[in-house]
Amino acid sequence: MHALKNREDSITLSLKQAEQARTELVKLQEENKALAEKARLEREKEFQETKALRDKLIVEAKEQARLETQKMLDKAREQILREKEAAKKELYSTVVSMSIEISEKVLRKQLTEKERQVEYINELLNEMSRN
Repeated sequence: MHALKNREDSITLSLKQAEQARTELVKLQEENKALAEKARLEREKEFQETKALRDKLIVEAKEQARLETQKMLDKAREQILREKEAAKKELYSTVVSMSIEISEKVLRKQLTEKERQVEYINELLNEMSRN
């Protein structure tokens, strides 16, 4: 009988240890799930932060590119205006120069005769007296 009692105590102890092992295994599985969920949440948070940073950098890069483009366009417009003004001045100077040359040639031809010179001077004087 004593052997049967020892055997029964041994089985009861084994069952109790098995139940404790199973309880501990369930507890470890729950902790493992909790750690996995925590890791997933941290990974998701890092992903969102990285995505937000990427989006911010893209917006900043686009704004910088827009500013640089605007700056280049402004410089180009200024350069075009300067060149336009220079071309106008050069054209005006050329027209004035050509007008003077043509006037000189016309006057030389017209004023080669003394009689014509007198007529021209009288015309000018008449025009001046009217004004």
